[in-house]
Amino acid sequence: MSKLFMFEKPIGMRDTLPHMYATKKNVREQLEQEMTSWGYQMIETPTLEYYETVGIESAILDQQLFKLLDQQGNTLVLRPDMTAPIARLVASSLKGEPYPQRLAYESTVFRAQQYEGGKPAEFDQVGIELVGDGTVSADGEVISLMIAALKRAGLTRFKVAVGHVGFVNAFLIEVVGNEQRADTLRRYLYEKIMSVIVNM
Repeated sequence: MSKLFMFEKPIGMRDTLPHMYATKKNVREQLEQEMTSWGYQMIETPTLEYYETVGIESAILDQQLFKLLDQQGNTLVLRPDMTAPIARLVASSLKGEPYPQRLAYESTVFRAQQYEGGKPAEFDQVGIELVGDGTVSADGEVISLMIAALKRAGLTRFKVAVGHVGFVNAFLIEVVGNEQRADTLRRYLYEKIMSVIVNM
């Protein structure tokens, strides 16, 4: 390993300068106001989670997880997305709450990237999880809220693409032949989609 330059940052990490900070803060506030006006409650989850729970269950590839060891020898990960931590939260701290649960978040997530990839390793995610309602109305609510939030944040031109995970799963198994290979391909596809969203 070569000697680091005095002011060098880890690969994929960024400083947020004052003008960008103000812009990000304004966008986050607009998104949060829209989400809460639809009845979604803001939550936070820890930056560090156990690898055995959140790390393994995440859709993110294992080699993209930032791993650490605590003093007891447990493997921890910097949260790579928000879906797995929220699933853990709902199954534990919120398990007695009635469904559906409308949860919203704005959090920093972390993913180790290839040196030549040029992708951020630390970035913000803002989103919602509508838990315990599998109806078409729930799908419509989530899509409608996304459109309303984008407009409130100031976007005037955007496209919304809607897919169905059941169709994708069945298609992948048909193409690659078994669930394990389909899961690997699904994770790669997920990463590709997320990198497009993040880098827009």
